[in-house]
Amino acid sequence: MNNDRLVRDTVPEYHSGNPVIRGLFTRRLDVAFEFGALGGDAALDVLDLGCGPGLLLEMCKEKFPKHRYAGWDYHEDVLKLSIPGVDFKRVDLMKPESLPKQTFDRVFCLDVLEHIENLSPVLETLKVLLKPGGLMIISEPTESTLYKLGRLFSKGTMSSMDGPTGTPHYFNAAQIHQMFLKAGYVTRDQRMIPPWPVDLFHITQYGLK
Repeated sequence: MNNDRLVRDTVPEYHSGNPVIRGLFTRRLDVAFEFGALGGDAALDVLDLGCGPGLLLEMCKEKFPKHRYAGWDYHEDVLKLSIPGVDFKRVDLMKPESLPKQTFDRVFCLDVLEHIENLSPVLETLKVLLKPGGLMIISEPTESTLYKLGRLFSKGTMSSMDGPTGTPHYFNAAQIHQMFLKAGYVTRDQRMIPPWPVDLFHITQYGLK
């Protein structure tokens, strides 16, 4: 499958005709990339969990080609993606026994976790993936009134279930952050996009205690 086509099919906001919407989604990638802290001499093992069409992996691979990259997603079309040097795999987070332990220095998980209704055990699974000293970078929507108005403007509905690529959102950014803290993660950095009080997304970098 053509990577660009998958972008349009799964995350149409990256190709929105509205420059504000397109810019917000691109800014999420930029901040997550920054929080990944991929500079330095050591080669790292980097995972994009829920990688979608692989846009973040393309950014990382272009700037820091020395690292080892993997892209996991539950969508079957992940196996059709092609980025040189990236290992793509279809993975079900609800089957943690099949996942490797202490494998990754960086785990990105952007706008994925809000779709998982039984999230607490998944957060425990994600801890197992990280090497000691590893970092997890997540992005989540605030589901604020402004966020929902933006959804109405771009998709014609305020509901996450309706419109193009409609899927349930069980949690907002603040709720997921509290779940991370309860699960034993430590906040290393956090940024709101755009800045408060208009923030629509929270990008957070976590470590482990």
